Amino acid sequence: MSDYSFTFKGAGKAVHNNSLKTTNPAFGYTLRDRNAGNILKYGETTNSSHRYTKKYLQNNNAEMQIEIQGTKREMHQWQHEQILDYKNINNELRPPLNKSDY
Repeated sequence: MSDYSFTFKGAGKAVHNNSLKTTNPAFGYTLRDRNAGNILKYGETTNSSHRYTKKYLQNNNAEMQIEIQGTKREMHQWQHEQILDYKNINNELRPPLNKSDY
């Protein structure tokens, strides 16, 4: 019998939905201008129905459009690639509501 005991940090804890390790379905989305349809933001979420308040969408004249579904990691990469593609054709400017390239 061993005199050693081991405790694994985080053992038994659930993976948070915002973690890239989550197995819950995730969605890649755009926020688009309600009138012109211009892209305002690329994003990723595991909870699209609660991602933005009605007030936020109204204040930004935006609507959410789900574009793609996959794992959180895949959607994180999709979002990053979409922002880089957008910047490539828009003089290195991000969509107006994206604060970073991720």
